[in-house]
Amino acid sequence: MTLYGMGTLRNNFVSFTPAYLPVRSMQDIEKEISKFIRYTGIFGNSIAYDDTSECAAGCFAANPGVVPDYVVVDWTKAPNTYIFTGKDKHGSEVDGLYIPVKKAYEMWSKGGEFMKDDHGNYTPIPSGTAKAGLYWEDEPGLIKSVALQGTGENAKIKVLVNKLKEGNAVVSYRVNDTVYWTWHVWITDDPTTNGSTYHLGFEKDKNGLPVTDWKWMDRNLGATSANFLGNDWHKSQGLQYQWGRKDPFPALAHKDGT
Repeated sequence: MTLYGMGTLRNNFVSFTPAYLPVRSMQDIEKEISKFIRYTGIFGNSIAYDDTSECAAGCFAANPGVVPDYVVVDWTKAPNTYIFTGKDKHGSEVDGLYIPVKKAYEMWSKGGEFMKDDHGNYTPIPSGTAKAGLYWEDEPGLIKSVALQGTGENAKIKVLVNKLKEGNAVVSYRVNDTVYWTWHVWITDDPTTNGSTYHLGFEKDKNGLPVTDWKWMDRNLGATSANFLGNDWHKSQGLQYQWGRKDPFPALAHKDGT
């Protein structure tokens, strides 16, 4: 869910008597996700996220107390990973993406216990010279350029992608030459197009409600191929993660030993 900015949802506890946890309709949630993607930004000739209505048709009523808006409420839940397919949802070509750095500032100022120092205090990102850069890429020449636009917590990282290649990259945000946050960019064809919808029927969401309208990706996270056979079978391995780290590592060796 992090990939699609589920942090934009306003499913916060509302103080009423009796108290209850409001539930958003799936259409409303999808709109919130689209708004976050629109705010994050893709550049090119895209009108994919120009629709600002709450729901176009066939809407379900949300419980009282849920107030939709067009503001990202909790930036600590903004994505750490972005999928770039080279196209928007209407099939229009795009050349890259913008990554807002506000998540980094929010994490260092109120990101939870693991973001505090040894004395239990937050250490917000200081003022100073800010830069964005390419931290690593697993395919040489995958990222054409990385540039910082704007200042402070309202800045965005503009990532221009070489669409002739596929692979993974991590871009960084630095202040006074100290890296304060990084984001993973996954460049591949859409991993949800042929994903499986298999489920056993008893799956539920955090509110205990049945969930059936979801789909598995057709490959491992970071893989550039869903094929386990044929000439590209070694590209299906994906990335590796270490417990406690938010960023992935490139595989040390392909499955064919190279």
